[in-house]
Amino acid sequence: MHLQSRSRNLRGGALAAVAAAGILAAGCTGAAPAAATPAATLVLEASVAPVATPAPTVAPAPTPSPSAAMVVVTPVPGAEASKVVDQVSSVGVTWSPTALTAPAGKAWHVSVHATGPLGFHNFTITSGPAVEQRIFQSPKFGVGVHKFDLPALPAGTYTFVCTIHPETMHGTVVVS
Repeated sequence: MHLQSRSRNLRGGALAAVAAAGILAAGCTGAAPAAATPAATLVLEASVAPVATPAPTVAPAPTPSPSAAMVVVTPVPGAEASKVVDQVSSVGVTWSPTALTAPAGKAWHVSVHATGPLGFHNFTITSGPAVEQRIFQSPKFGVGVHKFDLPALPAGTYTFVCTIHPETMHGTVVVS
């Protein structure tokens, strides 16, 4: 009986060794062993690598429209002075009037009557919203009358604005 037990143990051990060798061979080649046991099948299924998923892509940012080109106006150099003096008042945080006129190609003047104790203002002529488009900008001023000499501009329509209160203090200048 002792020999029979030992023979079974050897056969069981040999079968386990063959199964392990088959599992290792299957893992290296990707092929299942010919005599796969249920345990070997479970090990193979557990050792299968997960399928890679592609990384998410980011949509490219839209390109700016070519129609949004910045216009930078240069004052007319060496232009003669005109006797034009536009009058404008700061009433609270608004301008009055909101439309001015100036002669094309000639320097002109603006007289600003600042009223009310609402802080400081400035008077800026611009061809657009960018800082680079500012043609003239006065220093800050408070209550009182302030006169500024403005450069000669080519014919066109410009904006005048207080850059301290741009939401409410803006108007147009027609240069013709």
